Amino acid sequence: RLDDAEALRVRLEATPRDDHSHCDACGRSQFAGFFAETGRDADAIRLVEEMLEGGFSCGEEPEHALSRVLVPYLRAGRGDEAKTAHLRSYRLAKDNPDNLRIVANNIVFAAITGNEARALALVERHIGWLAHDGLNVDAHFAALAAFAVALDRVAAAGHGGTPVRGADAGALVPFFGGHDGVWSAADLAAACWAGAERRAAEFDRRDGSDGHARHLERLRLIGAESYDVPIRSDAFVAQPA
Repeated sequence: RLDDAEALRVRLEATPRDDHSHCDACGRSQFAGFFAETGRDADAIRLVEEMLEGGFSCGEEPEHALSRVLVPYLRAGRGDEAKTAHLRSYRLAKDNPDNLRIVANNIVFAAITGNEARALALVERHIGWLAHDGLNVDAHFAALAAFAVALDRVAAAGHGGTPVRGADAGALVPFFGGHDGVWSAADLAAACWAGAERRAAEFDRRDGSDGHARHLERLRLIGAESYDVPIRSDAFVAQPA
């Protein structure tokens, strides 16, 4: 319901702050995320840069805001800023499982910037976070979709048969289903898409909208974009016999 959301955003910006207001960092971050979701990349970047220049921060900021403008930076041709934002966002978010959605945004960034090996390494490092909070289904949706994008890019780079370490943990069976043997990148990508689609359908059926389905379609389109932003020497290696 984007029209309703935009009307509420305008109303919120005109409402005086009080003791119940969100903090400056979170407010800017949420607006930046909304702008990025609705194609207003320049506005998203402007808000986040104002936030950084002002030194606004809180429990999950600025790492969340930085992750929200990674793709806008890329589309604006500002690869160096995107790389800096990615490295800072991930460094701040990587040790807290509650930051699953932030890490998911960073995984997508690595996948579409020619850093497929890094994206796979991040998936392997954080895949267990799916089982951390059983109630955070929206973060599960975002993470599964991000993992799917990353693993599709790994497969497209010629490494679809690469085993994904940690994916066969018993706690992850509810997310991927049963599987014989080790999950390959290609097989796990399909399982992640299926899991994300199922959760999107459940949210949309509850909400009477197509919001999650549209978000998933948007992410598929992002997953098809390509940018050349090398990060470091992460590379695939030959599998031992």
